[in-house]
Amino acid sequence: VRHELAAGGQPRRVALSPDGRQVLALAWNADERHMSASLWEDGQLVRRSVHSSPEMGWADAAFAPSGERAYWGWNDGRLRALEIPGGRELFDVRVHAQDLRCLAVEPGGEWLVSAGHGQDPDLAQVDAQSGALLRRFGSEGEVAAEILFLGRGPAFAVRSVTGRLTVWSGPEAERPLLLEAGEPVQGL
Repeated sequence: VRHELAAGGQPRRVALSPDGRQVLALAWNADERHMSASLWEDGQLVRRSVHSSPEMGWADAAFAPSGERAYWGWNDGRLRALEIPGGRELFDVRVHAQDLRCLAVEPGGEWLVSAGHGQDPDLAQVDAQSGALLRRFGSEGEVAAEILFLGRGPAFAVRSVTGRLTVWSGPEAERPLLLEAGEPVQGL
């Protein structure tokens, strides 16, 4: 993160691996036309990729629970995966039309959920190994701010920018349980 700040960049999101040895930092570069993703292992930069970006957008990053993969995406709607250690790119796939606003990896590491923004606010379930799109979920008219898995999965919750909580019992659920802030979660 200090490296990005020293270069005049604006950090957008930082993810720490489960063992604390790797950091994935996403930053809006000083030229205001590029975003960079930097993977650090044991304090050493091992991979840095820079991508054109017409405007500053949303970004998110997460590590698999095993620590063997790192995932990230931002305003180009693409989801990328890196192998840990070393940072070899495993896949780079488009899962949203615009911004990839947030993402979370399922506790077993088999799949992940990402949320779009702009023209495509829906959720996407993606295979964590191949990057294949498994399913789209409706956003219920809300823009996601955060995705969290409940316990050991597969249930997950999406907190919207308005504070509304949408709880999915798993990837096969047809409809979510909608909650207003402060309501208890029942029926999972």
